[in-house]
Amino acid sequence: MSARNLRIVSDNVADAADITVSNTAAGLGAEWLKTEIKSEVCRILSGTGTITQQWDDPVGVDCVAIPAWNGSASSEIRVRCYFERTGGTAVYDSDWQWAAPGPMMEHWDFSQPLNVNNFADGATVSAVWVPNISARRVVIDLRDPERTFLDVSRVVVGTALSLCGVSYGSSASLTDDTTVTRTAGGDLRVERGAKSRAISLNMDHIPPDKRHQIMRIINAGLGRRHFFSGYASGGDPSLEQELMMYGVLSTVPTLTHVTYRSDGSQFQIEEW
Repeated sequence: MSARNLRIVSDNVADAADITVSNTAAGLGAEWLKTEIKSEVCRILSGTGTITQQWDDPVGVDCVAIPAWNGSASSEIRVRCYFERTGGTAVYDSDWQWAAPGPMMEHWDFSQPLNVNNFADGATVSAVWVPNISARRVVIDLRDPERTFLDVSRVVVGTALSLCGVSYGSSASLTDDTTVTRTAGGDLRVERGAKSRAISLNMDHIPPDKRHQIMRIINAGLGRRHFFSGYASGGDPSLEQELMMYGVLSTVPTLTHVTYRSDGSQFQIEEW
């Protein structure tokens, strides 16, 4: 897989799955993994848990993601896929890996802790990229020694539109509704407001065989949720996390015909 790989999952087949979750709190079971409200969570009553998804017919899988959960810097994730609904021999096993890795040695200095993920102060976003396979059963194992319970907002499973990468000029930003004022006496007053992330993905080269897929995303409008990753499986985990989110297009993009062999567009995305 290219180190500069843009991936977009628009069809979340997890919504059609039969989902079971081990050891959940009363009233906060697996059904909350299918809602589009971030604060509605499935709560696992321990620092380890398993989310099992099953389908009667095979579904395409190359992305398994949790767009918001309370995993710490020590959290780990494992994904197993089976062709049979009841299990058997796994056709894919990611083994345990960091759920949201932070800076590696070459991107690290003494002013920051090593391997602390970018979302330590907010919702952790985790994704496992799977070689494109068919499956009837997907099992997600989570563990975190720093948590006494795990809150999981959503699960995304599906196949992704894949492009060679986003262009320079792509960006990550923060929307903050906090207001800062100063009193007549000179005191500074801060009224905390809601914060949310936003990203901008520049796509200067969309080949002809991907153009119709980009157009389908545009035609879906602003209400459709997608899972975006600007640098899937890249060499810099911090950069991958900065340009990875579950959200909606905040403006309707334009598809520009650059040449007869290439198109271009820019996606403005707001976090869910």
